[in-house]
Amino acid sequence: MNFMEKIFRTVLCAILLVGGVGAQNYDNRTDPGVLAVQRALPSVVSINTESTVEVVRDPRHAQILKEFEGTFPKLPGMFEQRKVGGFGTGVIIDKSGYIVTNLHNVRQLKNTRIEVILANGEKYAAQFVVGDERNDLALLKIEPKNPLPVIELSGEELLLAQPVLALGNPFGLENTVTRGILSSKNRNVNSNGRIYDELLQTDAAINPGNSGGALIDLNGKLIGINVLVLQKSQGIGFAIPILKVLDVLSIFLSLEQQKGLSFGARFIDRNGRVTVQQVLPQTLAAEKLQPGDVIVLADGRKFDSMTELQTYLIQTKKEGDTVTLEYQRGASPMSTALTVGRLKLPPGLEQAQKKLGLSLLEPTSLQADSLGYSNVRGLLVTEVENGSQAQRAGLLKGMLISSVRGKPVQNDTSLSAALTPLKSGETVTLGVIISQRIRNTNQFVQYTGTVNLPVR
Repeated sequence: MNFMEKIFRTVLCAILLVGGVGAQNYDNRTDPGVLAVQRALPSVVSINTESTVEVVRDPRHAQILKEFEGTFPKLPGMFEQRKVGGFGTGVIIDKSGYIVTNLHNVRQLKNTRIEVILANGEKYAAQFVVGDERNDLALLKIEPKNPLPVIELSGEELLLAQPVLALGNPFGLENTVTRGILSSKNRNVNSNGRIYDELLQTDAAINPGNSGGALIDLNGKLIGINVLVLQKSQGIGFAIPILKVLDVLSIFLSLEQQKGLSFGARFIDRNGRVTVQQVLPQTLAAEKLQPGDVIVLADGRKFDSMTELQTYLIQTKKEGDTVTLEYQRGASPMSTALTVGRLKLPPGLEQAQKKLGLSLLEPTSLQADSLGYSNVRGLLVTEVENGSQAQRAGLLKGMLISSVRGKPVQNDTSLSAALTPLKSGETVTLGVIISQRIRNTNQFVQYTGTVNLPVR
């Protein structure tokens, strides 16, 4: 072996040795994706459902019913009850047992049973709390033995091509992780007649059962709720962005929604801080708080998220209780004490209760969208007094009152102007809009009419 051959072999051995040592030293446990999953996965749950549905026994009858829908009579023995199961995923958003998922995972059928399986294998029966049809989101509640691990929410700007991970229960395979990038933002998607807007797009694999699960970044923080995959596609999945999820949760987990109580403010997570999102008019909070105020302490306690704060209020507050808030407005520290109570109805809504037996509400854009009234204006019927003329006339919760005495009503001011002149015994004509969902779609059909009611 000559001198040059010796040098070549020595260099080659050194290169191989360095390469081997480097490969052996790589620790998978420090990979950002691995660490992100370790942080987030304990907060992701599997959801199993079992419902009773009515099905046609004979396929020939099914074809007849399809061809003559609404006109062919249901004959004795034509239908039977069957159990159907489903699976999906959810994300723990509060340690006391609140879980967010897709509404289509847990849509309320007859005798629906919902079971939640935690990442550690514990199983709990879950109660359906509330759902939002427009955004395909639902809130569940379980009663855990111990406080649950809560997923951390992202407040950072989302960037195209940033790495993301989808966690879920595809095809019933629990604790599945897929990896990809953020392919696009603000996608509008039509899936089987349902319109989704402003979705995140990713090439991380999302399959049936993944829906309702977590889309996370490499910090293990939630950036979206997996919702669907484009049919007959490869690598085109979608998630509901975290900001939209938070907007819906701020309504789901409000004292108004859960207990019919309020002190006049709702909250949202912004940039990792609990912030006042909305101050309701004609409340004590309207004199003290402003949107954008940052909550530092509530009743002397620090809360890390909107869900944690609002869950505390739901669980501990009743009518007449006080909530003490310490908050920051710009650079100024401030504090106030607010009393929880029933909201005092504005004049028009109060008159509607007294004179007509109707509880009305000016719907938010979210409520209007979810009920199919996004293109019309009016006041939503939230309750119809038992035994009232309104009930006998066929008015129902969920209808929209568009006019009184031929005059449009869109808010309390216009309603009060229309009702104030009315005397007991007079008859008033109400314009009514009924919105009905077209079966298995996100489209609605509207019916208009009038109802005549005697004034009390």
